Amino acid sequence: RGDGTFEEVTFQSHLARAYGPGLGVAIADFNLDGWPDIYVANDGKENQMWINHQGQYFQNQAILAGTAVNSEGLAEASMGVNVADFDGDGDEDLFMTHLTRETNTFYRNQGQAAYGLPLFEDQTRITGLAASSIPYTGFGTVDFDFDNDGWLDLFIANGHVGIIQELAEKGDPFPLKQKNQLFRNLGDGHFIQVSSSEDPVFSLMEVSRGVAKGDLDNDGDEDLLLCNNNGPARILQNEVGQNQNWIGFRLIDPEFKRDALGARIALLRSDGVTLWRRVHVDGSYCSAHDPRITIGLGNKGFQKLLVYWPGGPVEEFVDLKINRYHILNKGSGNTIKSP
Repeated sequence: RGDGTFEEVTFQSHLARAYGPGLGVAIADFNLDGWPDIYVANDGKENQMWINHQGQYFQNQAILAGTAVNSEGLAEASMGVNVADFDGDGDEDLFMTHLTRETNTFYRNQGQAAYGLPLFEDQTRITGLAASSIPYTGFGTVDFDFDNDGWLDLFIANGHVGIIQELAEKGDPFPLKQKNQLFRNLGDGHFIQVSSSEDPVFSLMEVSRGVAKGDLDNDGDEDLLLCNNNGPARILQNEVGQNQNWIGFRLIDPEFKRDALGARIALLRSDGVTLWRRVHVDGSYCSAHDPRITIGLGNKGFQKLLVYWPGGPVEEFVDLKINRYHILNKGSGNTIKSP
């Protein structure tokens, strides 16, 4: 209600029309109509994509959108869910984690289909994210540009839910441990696993669950906070990205005195490439992220920055220096387009 109280509107919104064993949820504007939609990752059942009809009600369009099941028509044991523009085309793609012997799934957003519905395609195998995930059970997952080259990479927190016989035979008292994974986005529609057993971080065998991102040391690259079952929480400090140029933002709506969740940034890099980012704290698995946006620029600068405020204007912000953070307040930029 905007006054610190809430009203139960589940039935009026039509969200009670479909049930499922949900483990992950994310909110994003999947069809770019200006209204935030809801994606629910279900464990072993069809996933749900609730399209927002201008704030009046939601409609589950996962089957028509291509995000209910995988490319083989099978529902999987979805746990963590990650929403980001991985291919740099301005719309939101989907990635989710699954059980051992299932692949994780990458749905590429192909734009709008008929009647304003988004259209997704399961491109897990094309992107190179299939085979490497089969031995693992993934939970938390985050998009973050660990090397600040401008392309969003993927981190996956793994840990089994059933006894791993090999570990049990070795006397492990908690035989569910697996290694975590890091994938670099090559920028051409493909990912490559860069986590190595020789790296002390990725040689750890733990039962990882939640993972959140944030620039904990304010040095311009995003670090990770990892939570483990029957093990310590860990901070994975990024010492790679600060070797490249970057720029960071916190977007504020002064009217509500809070972060402008759902606001989108379009940054035109000096080489003509547009990088899209969105203010959000949701996704992953039982985790919440730093609301700030950090954009890697590689060895380049940028020409223009546009902010698409939720339900509001499009503003351009100028005279922003790279390699530092900026606070951008709604209404303080140059209006390019009115609501």
